[in-house]
Amino acid sequence: MVMKSGKRRFYAALLAAGLVLSAGAGGAAEEAAGTGVAEGMAAETDTAGNPSDNAAGAVTDADDGVAESAADGAASDDTLNQVPHVLVPYQTENFDLWDGNPTKAFSMMAAEYHQGLTPANYDSYRQALYNLDGKFSRMTLAVGHIDGERDGSASLYIYKDGELAQTLNLTSDMMTQKLELDTTGVKQLRLDQEGGDAAYGYADVTGYGGHNFVEEMSQVVSVFSDGVYTYTCKDCGYSYGETIPEQSECVPYLTPYQTTNMYSLEDTEDTQDCFYVMGKAYYKGTIPDNYDSRREALYNLGQKYNSVTFTVGHCDNERKGSAVLRVFGDGNLMKELELTKDMLNQTVTINTVGVTQLKISYEGGDSSYAIFDMSYESAETWEHNFTREVLLEATVGQTGISTYTCVNCGACYTEIIPAVDE
Repeated sequence: MVMKSGKRRFYAALLAAGLVLSAGAGGAAEEAAGTGVAEGMAAETDTAGNPSDNAAGAVTDADDGVAESAADGAASDDTLNQVPHVLVPYQTENFDLWDGNPTKAFSMMAAEYHQGLTPANYDSYRQALYNLDGKFSRMTLAVGHIDGERDGSASLYIYKDGELAQTLNLTSDMMTQKLELDTTGVKQLRLDQEGGDAAYGYADVTGYGGHNFVEEMSQVVSVFSDGVYTYTCKDCGYSYGETIPEQSECVPYLTPYQTTNMYSLEDTEDTQDCFYVMGKAYYKGTIPDNYDSRREALYNLGQKYNSVTFTVGHCDNERKGSAVLRVFGDGNLMKELELTKDMLNQTVTINTVGVTQLKISYEGGDSSYAIFDMSYESAETWEHNFTREVLLEATVGQTGISTYTCVNCGACYTEIIPAVDE
């Protein structure tokens, strides 16, 4: 049984949800084969993908469709604020990252540290960006001079969501300091270090509060049925389910008909084909294609859209020059926005009533920014147009799977192929 590589991630989700059945599975398999469409067949599973022994632990909130698990060890608010999470920057400049490997360490005041940041070169400016996403009530880190290294002085500037929150003078004879920062509601924490021939380290960067969730698809969304994502905190065991509405309506993703020095990414099935912004992976969007300073994407709206919304952000650890984003409707400037390497993601909404062509462009030196999360409001309606693909051929004793995917919007559903008789 050879499966087409472009659908492996989707097949894995189906397998985890219990949609691949053997002929010996009894009445459930026969019923699924008889109906043809796999609807509502996802069994409740534990984190290992096995059937759950305690379905009674889930409580469903009928108002918002969210199922919450009263798992053992679920933390109270006070306890939750003490749960530590190792924080890793999503972008650094002139820093080396230490990932906690116990065989590698740097030292400050003769104490060894395995996780944190140290200078990567002799540059006088360094920066580290952390995506806190408003999840952490406080953050701690140790700051000190690296033993035996360059002894110049420096200044540390700490920014919360772009606002300067604290300044610290760094000297070679300083004692290692443990900083505790109130980060309630903070989305981005930024560390800027400026100074000459200096070597300072930042160790044991830790966030407290919130949950450290692992996402798992426990029921696949389709045209006919809702999907369910289960989120489980690795630290305290708390979990909840999120319902993903069925894709009954055909809503095509807005893609450019022409790009200049940009690449339009549209394949959401290939986990290798993505880009990262503020530490998060995105599979659809428009990203730089080369080193040119001028980039643009053209969209044919055909006067069918009332408004268009998109997000722009810096591509993690890519070229860090600044740029200016401009949005034009039928040649008229409608929006202008400054882009910087340490920016928070910016959501832009454009009134496009009566607009035929939308142009999104940005100009800047050695820079790399992405346009993603395109959405719109439109009075236009589309119909699903499905094509069929066999993901897994049926064999003797084993059912197969075929998928139907809408060429307009990408919505899909699955169909169980009956096992072959012996």
